[in-house]
Amino acid sequence: MKKCFFSAFFVLVSSLSVLFASSDELKNEMLDDLKIIQKTLEVKYAPTDWKQICFGWDLNEECKLAQAQILNLSSPSLKDYHKILRKVFLSAADYHVNVVFHSTEASYLPFKIQGSEGRYFITWFDATQLPPETFDWEIGDEILTFDGKSIDELVESERLNHWNRHSKLTDQRFAELSLTLKTGLFAEDVSQGPVVIELRSKKTAEVKAYTLNWEYFPEQIKDIEKEEKLKPRKISASTPLFQKPYYAKEMLSPLYPHLKKLAKLRGNDDVLAGRKSFLPPLGKIIWETAEQDAFHAYIFETPSRIRVGYLRIASYMGGEAEVKEFAKLIELFQQRTQALVIDQVNNPGGLVFYQYALLSMLSDKPLHLPTYQMTLTQEDIMEALESIDLLKEIKNDEDALVVCGESLSGYPVNYELVQDVIDYFQFILQQWDEGKHFTDAGYLLMHQIEPAAISYKRPLIVLTNEFDFSCGDTMPAILQDNQRALIFGSTTAGAGGTVSGGVHPNRLGVAHYTYTTSILQRHDQSRIENVGVKPDVNYRLTPEDYQNDYRDYVKALQATLDEHLKRNPERVR
Repeated sequence: MKKCFFSAFFVLVSSLSVLFASSDELKNEMLDDLKIIQKTLEVKYAPTDWKQICFGWDLNEECKLAQAQILNLSSPSLKDYHKILRKVFLSAADYHVNVVFHSTEASYLPFKIQGSEGRYFITWFDATQLPPETFDWEIGDEILTFDGKSIDELVESERLNHWNRHSKLTDQRFAELSLTLKTGLFAEDVSQGPVVIELRSKKTAEVKAYTLNWEYFPEQIKDIEKEEKLKPRKISASTPLFQKPYYAKEMLSPLYPHLKKLAKLRGNDDVLAGRKSFLPPLGKIIWETAEQDAFHAYIFETPSRIRVGYLRIASYMGGEAEVKEFAKLIELFQQRTQALVIDQVNNPGGLVFYQYALLSMLSDKPLHLPTYQMTLTQEDIMEALESIDLLKEIKNDEDALVVCGESLSGYPVNYELVQDVIDYFQFILQQWDEGKHFTDAGYLLMHQIEPAAISYKRPLIVLTNEFDFSCGDTMPAILQDNQRALIFGSTTAGAGGTVSGGVHPNRLGVAHYTYTTSILQRHDQSRIENVGVKPDVNYRLTPEDYQNDYRDYVKALQATLDEHLKRNPERVR
């Protein structure tokens, strides 16, 4: 039974509120906790001015509102505080700004929905977990009502009340997930018991009602457990310099590891970073990677008899092994295809330099990088001072490999990279000496990506959607700014900066929180934050796509590919 998933690790306990002698004491604990979090964000959060410009956001005002809500609680509980605190984080309208809580309460229904134009369709279900009367369900069936409420109104209410970060389509996707997957980790009210769902059959257009029961896991407390997230290796005296945590620059949706874990619970873990995309084959497949390979990739033939490569980048969480496998695929595609489609839809992001390693193989010319404005503390200055003298002693590629290691998250180390890192640290020190705690725009450790020995030189199309975050935003931005690829799909989520996080000791169930420590600036000085990357060819999924295996999407992509090849004949040869 899946309930054993939780009970094997957790012991049932009563509410943590008994730790506090009175309601006033609990409120005071909440207020003190809020002050710590506010100070952390004041020091470390980079896009403060940008949020003020875009939305009139003021951290101090949001915290004052939260303080008033705490003081107005008549019978305060930890869940009350969790909801109030989550609203503070949500108010920043930033996909990197998140808080999660120690909670084991969760529930799910064994199906997923996704919508377009106010209509919502089943995109996945597990028949083994559904009652027998649902035998006639099909992918593409339309949900009309949920628990007696219009599905469109319900999703919109969920979006506005629990997921609103001012990017409607991305927020809608989170609301759709939340409709059938609830968790106390996000301070949600967790559903249980029966629910009636009204469905219109794709095949017959008949409307029927079905009663399902939420699979429910009660609130418990677990032993301390490391979250499923990227963590650099512990550093020893002999560890190469570039494997220190400071260099593992992360641009990853903080919700990803938690959503992945919850989705696995109900038997479907492709919410984000699924090895295979939701798209069907783009043409007649004449070669394909094996299931055990890191990347889903194939060569297909278009109706016009052109051979095109397809390469799925599910996330930017990888290292040297994945980079080597990617290189083999690129070499094959360069030899056997006339164009390449990179599919990075539903990509949560990952490690900046792993992303750079992949990008180095997608161009035969240097790719100029965006700049960043960064928050600074004494920690950054200490890192710069401790590293810069050592780096200046490096005189050639061999020295660089000895001191820094073979790669930085898969990106090859050489003397030129070391010089870029020295320039970065000198910039940091200069900014600090000028009294700046928030820097001018500067490069993040390096200023351009040099092409790898193996690189793809033919036409390139990158598929994007509203569930591309962080590195999933920056990858198409870099290719677009360097005029290397055509971007097809919908606008990315708009999470444009590096992310950090942590937690302070507390007795209020706050498990972890994250914040944006830099804000990216594109070549034309525009931001990605709250804007996203707009595709060159815009395509949003339609109701017909959900009911006909994305047929219209594939047709539009094929037409775009044919036109792109006509406009770039010199690269096809």
